[in-house]
Amino acid sequence: MKRIETNLIGVIGLLAWGAISVSNLVSLLAAGPRVFPFIPGLLAQAIGQLHLSPVASFYLYLPAYALVALLFAWAYRTYTGNEVRGRRNGAALLPALQIAIALVTDTQLLVIVAIALAYVLPPRRALPWLAGQMAAYGALQGVRLTGTLGLQPLDLVAALLDAGMSLSWMALAFGIGYLAARERRSRIRLAGLHADLLSTQHLMMDTLRLSERASIARNLHDAIGHHLTALNLHLDLGLRQAGSSAPESLRIARGLAGELLREVRSVVSLDQQVHCLDLRAALQVLADAIPFPRVTLHYDETLAIGKPEHAHAILRCVQEGITNAIRHAGASLVEVHVRAQAGGVSVRIADDGAARAAIREGNGLRGMRERLQALRGTLEIHHRPGQGVDLQASLPAGEA
Repeated sequence: MKRIETNLIGVIGLLAWGAISVSNLVSLLAAGPRVFPFIPGLLAQAIGQLHLSPVASFYLYLPAYALVALLFAWAYRTYTGNEVRGRRNGAALLPALQIAIALVTDTQLLVIVAIALAYVLPPRRALPWLAGQMAAYGALQGVRLTGTLGLQPLDLVAALLDAGMSLSWMALAFGIGYLAARERRSRIRLAGLHADLLSTQHLMMDTLRLSERASIARNLHDAIGHHLTALNLHLDLGLRQAGSSAPESLRIARGLAGELLREVRSVVSLDQQVHCLDLRAALQVLADAIPFPRVTLHYDETLAIGKPEHAHAILRCVQEGITNAIRHAGASLVEVHVRAQAGGVSVRIADDGAARAAIREGNGLRGMRERLQALRGTLEIHHRPGQGVDLQASLPAGEA
């Protein structure tokens, strides 16, 4: 059973959201409607523009705040959950929604948004979002200060220090999110390397096992088979020389020697016929050892791979396809199909990640293609932007 990847950043962020939202609601309920004119935030100001009584405005604000807070929680959970599922859906809409809600209700939520930005997006895309978030917060604070021109100098300094502290908390939260994202992605890459090592080790042990069996079969054929053949010839000669006076024990010995020679030849012949590597087991070890994304293996049970170099080439191709899905596609599911076909062996590695508009072959794909071409095989790459990559490799029948 695969290990479940836990989204700690999402859980911590939701806990912080719950603490902020619940504490605000409890404080408001404890204070009562008389505090409505002093509630900060654009949401309270918008309700105040309705010119209702303080009591009506207060009890309208409470469910509106709760609804907007729940909307923030949904957007945050969906956005951070996308990283765990390997998706990038809502890459623009969800952060913008979170920032807008935080500015409207409680700017403390911007700290939680900063963590999510660094955790989900790569730094080159997250930093502009952080800068925009900070700029929006600074503009909002500037508007508020402009509306209170009668502030004393000490009050103005205190407001500026408070804004600076909030910006510092956002930057610190962004750094924490970045470190958490880097650690998680490194852990996934390490798990992938460990899976590659386990599957390669399994295939090498299987290859060594077959090599030992082949060595034993050769020794049976070349050494024991040779001596048994010589023994049979001498027993035949003894029977002919003894003629009718040959003892019964000599006839029995000749028959046993002949039967033993036939059994040795049968064992050697059978062993040569069943020299097939257990490639399926090596691929299953690879699939089971990767915690994320989920890898499913579809292996044709009628397929028999007898040559180690060809089994090794197929294993390397599957390893490279899964590695690309982890590092570049952000996939949540990788399907591996290994089938026997009329022309030989077909290998297909398909993921559901977000493929780029154009795929540039790096060292991994180039090495995969060269390895297959050395065995007279082929590699085809099919991709649909935003819908994943489909790698199809084949080996001719004579090479499998």
